[in-house]
Amino acid sequence: MTIKKKFNLADNEVQSWSPHTHVTGEVFCLTHLDAELVTYQDSKQANVIYKFYITYSHHCFTKDEPADCNEANKASQYPSPKDRRAFHIGRYNLSKSLPQIIRTLPEQFVYHGGYDNYCSATFKDGEGNEIVYQIVFSVFRSQKKLRLHVESAYLLEKGLGKIKKVKFEKIAWALLKNRKLPKPAN
Repeated sequence: MTIKKKFNLADNEVQSWSPHTHVTGEVFCLTHLDAELVTYQDSKQANVIYKFYITYSHHCFTKDEPADCNEANKASQYPSPKDRRAFHIGRYNLSKSLPQIIRTLPEQFVYHGGYDNYCSATFKDGEGNEIVYQIVFSVFRSQKKLRLHVESAYLLEKGLGKIKKVKFEKIAWALLKNRKLPKPAN
C-alpha cells in the first residue's frame, strides 16, 4: 500500500486509503475515509471555530479474523500498515455514513466510551430506521493542530447500556484551550 499524505500530521495514521479488491473480484473504494479537515463553529460562541484534522482507522471497514481462519479468509484481508484484518462488507457499507456523522458531531449524541475515547452511536439509515452504530474516536493535539481519529466503528447488537453523555463542543473547547478533556463522573 502506498502511503499518501494529504496533511502534514505528526502521527502515522493513514490519510489516503487504497481500494480493496475482494476475493470475488469486486473493488471497494475507500476514498470516503480519506483524511479531511473539518471546521465546526461553536453554537454559543460565534467567534470560536474548531478545525479538526480527521483520520479513520481500518477498523471501520475490517473485522478480527477467527483464530482458525481459512485461506479464503486470508485472501480477503485488508493489508493496512499496522496489521491485516478481514475486510467486512457490512462495516464497509456502514462506513459510508461516517464522514457525515463526523461532520455533524456537535449535533450527535456523544458519550464517554471508556479510557480516553468518546463515542457517537445512533443515526438513521436511508429508510428512516435508527441504527445503533458505535463510533469510537479519540481527540488530541498534535503540532498545535486539533486531531480526531476514528478508531473503530461497528454495529452494536445490544443496547448502549449505562453511558454518560458529553457535548462535543465541551470536548473541542477543552482541547483548543489545552485543558483536561471531560471525563465521566464516578
